[in-house]
Amino acid sequence: MDPQAFVEIGTVTGAHGVKGLVRVQSHAGGPGLLAPGKTLWLKEKSGVRRVRVTSSAPHGAALLLGIEGIFDRNAAQALQGRALLIRRKDLPPAGPGEYYWVDLIGLSVTTREGAPLGALVSIIPTGANDVYVVQDGAGKETLVPALDWVVLDINLETRAMVVDLPEGL
Repeated sequence: MDPQAFVEIGTVTGAHGVKGLVRVQSHAGGPGLLAPGKTLWLKEKSGVRRVRVTSSAPHGAALLLGIEGIFDRNAAQALQGRALLIRRKDLPPAGPGEYYWVDLIGLSVTTREGAPLGALVSIIPTGANDVYVVQDGAGKETLVPALDWVVLDINLETRAMVVDLPEGL
């Protein structure tokens, strides 16, 4: 499986009820990519398996999904911990100034003065704005608020980000 061909958009966190529904933590940013009728791929030990969403409903901070061919609690529970993927080519294009998280992870981050901070290793959604977790080679973390006046440039071609850290970071 080409890791660049797929993007993880959710994780099965468990079964719900007795009719085969799975509880999913979505990474998709909205329900559209996990809507009924959508084709997804389920990550398995030997690769990926194509699945179709038959139903989708919000359930607290998670989603409840029906997946074609999963009809009982045992089958749903067997999917716990599996990643749900979408083909990268099926993602809608990002708008101007928008980026998919998967494209940001691994960017080399420097200050506007050129001082290296490390690599972007994860992103924390906070509600108000995301926070980029940047880690240097020694394990030191810098938390960078994802705000226009802090993140000055993102270049996906060169895999680089330039930031102007607020005082105290």
